[in-house]
Amino acid sequence: MRGGVIVACGVVAAMLGGCQPGYRPPAAVRGSYRLDWHDEFNGRTLNPAKWAHYAPGPRRLAVNVPEAVALDGKGHLSITTTRHEVADGSGGVKAEYRTGMISTRGIYETTYGYFECRMRVQREVGHWSAFWINTPTMGRPMGDPANAGVEIDVMEYLCNGDYKDKAQHTIHWDHKTPAYQRDFTAMHIPGLGEGFHVYGCEWTPEFLAFYVDGRETWRTSKAVPRRDQHIILSVEIGPWAGDIREANLPDGIEVDYVRVFKRR
Repeated sequence: MRGGVIVACGVVAAMLGGCQPGYRPPAAVRGSYRLDWHDEFNGRTLNPAKWAHYAPGPRRLAVNVPEAVALDGKGHLSITTTRHEVADGSGGVKAEYRTGMISTRGIYETTYGYFECRMRVQREVGHWSAFWINTPTMGRPMGDPANAGVEIDVMEYLCNGDYKDKAQHTIHWDHKTPAYQRDFTAMHIPGLGEGFHVYGCEWTPEFLAFYVDGRETWRTSKAVPRRDQHIILSVEIGPWAGDIREANLPDGIEVDYVRVFKRR
């Protein structure tokens, strides 16, 4: 077993060209699930059949650029925040912060399942990381999150204030409308900011259940989407995360894998 992989070979697997990995959700996720989609980030370039760069250009206090996203050839994806000096338009220079986001929008969109990511989070203030599931139709129609969709923040992580070592689980619905609502929790987990941890969400027609390292940490039924949505991995810069000028850059996240399982 390596990185949560259970390898099992049989006659059928051999006939199909060799042993296939059998990934499984944690034991706390009840029911029979099969692997539906995954990326182990092997190789050295982002797989365009699975991901696209998301929201390129200025966003919040940063600029999203493709160069912020890279694979190390050893099974890890990184999203890195960097500081650059650029012309300020008046003969001087100013600081510009660059980072990145990727998503499966228009490539892999689905309804229900168990979504999981193994990630090492950033270590510096001023930016935050997230593994989330979203839709561009949120709030349309207003008051109907099941059909309009819900932003599911499986995990957001910040290093400032009392956020450190807390897994932020949040859902948002009717965003940018008068009916906007959210439900959330912040689970303190000692050591969360060090090393790799596994973050998951089981999305069913009845509830959304959140997991860290195989243990359920939160559950809600306040707004459950019943439409296809896409996956996003991101690092963003903004006041919520503290002052990015205090960060020792470059800094960012490493992602070991993203997997989606469906009920059999």
